[in-house]
Amino acid sequence: TEDPAVLDQVRTALQRAGIEISGVRRVSDVRHSYDSAVPAWSLQLGVLAAAAGLLLAALVLVLLVASTWRRRCRDLACLGLAGVPRRGLSRVAVGEQLPVVLLAVLVGAGCGLLGAVLALPAVPLFAEPRDAATLDLSAPWGSVLVVLLAALLVLGLVAWLCGRTLAARARLSRVREVL
Repeated sequence: TEDPAVLDQVRTALQRAGIEISGVRRVSDVRHSYDSAVPAWSLQLGVLAAAAGLLLAALVLVLLVASTWRRRCRDLACLGLAGVPRRGLSRVAVGEQLPVVLLAVLVGAGCGLLGAVLALPAVPLFAEPRDAATLDLSAPWGSVLVVLLAALLVLGLVAWLCGRTLAARARLSRVREVL
């Protein structure tokens, strides 16, 4: 505990028992030494790696849509020729993107959590073993949910924009194109 009154009680009880106190080391001191270690700094790079991964996923999504845009626009134009209204075409174009993004984000989060549970206990987090074990390797559910929602939001927005772009390019002149 960090409470000075409790520390004084423990110090007094130990002195009555004839036990000499050579020093006091608090949990906050141990945590501070952990936070200032180089491995802790490298773990903070995880935020940068997550942002880069999210950017890469968005880029892959855009590239996948860009590589098939002609065929998709032609299909949407054929649906328009069959009588589907523009608003319906837009829903179809966006709707084909969003389930894939939702499934990918949820499966990715599940795999990441499973990998953390399996790998973290085996990873040496510090170059030198510490005296006190203050590590908590459980999943930080608040952070996991924030990252999950952020990934869903960013990739969902990219998928929505890709779908809207496809729907806007689905003109009747695309029906005549030979692929």
